[in-house]
Amino acid sequence: MKKMQPSLDITPMTQKFAQLPRRDQMALLGLAVFLVLFVFGFGGWELHQKANTAQKNYNQATNDLFWLRSQSANINPNQSQSTTTADSVRQVLAQSGVNAQVSENGDTIQVNFSHSQGAVINNVFNQISQQGFTIKQLQINQATPQNLEVQSVLSR
Repeated sequence: MKKMQPSLDITPMTQKFAQLPRRDQMALLGLAVFLVLFVFGFGGWELHQKANTAQKNYNQATNDLFWLRSQSANINPNQSQSTTTADSVRQVLAQSGVNAQVSENGDTIQVNFSHSQGAVINNVFNQISQQGFTIKQLQINQATPQNLEVQSVLSR
């Protein structure tokens, strides 16, 4: 007994297609082309959407990486608890490139410096605040158009 294997015989389909009128043949060919283009077009659109999603995820990860790198100056694993509060203020000022006079008076710290850029001054006080200091007094004077003089009293 011989096993019968199923086979796909296209000849009856091509015979039936050949028996159709020319107009119907053209309509079927047009429909087949439309379906093929639709399937490949939809697949391409899906691929495009996935590529856009992957690009957005990559951009978000890159933005997070650059943000973390920008915050690395705020993280100091070697900072010991034995440093005085004035030393930690001096360290923040030095990291920002500000040459300042820092003096400790009991539980307050007095800071005097001058700088030409308000953004740097803002960054200094943001970092000082992140370290747990409270700004009790802040006075900023514009001595010259190119220079801002800052006097501040801080406490922890």
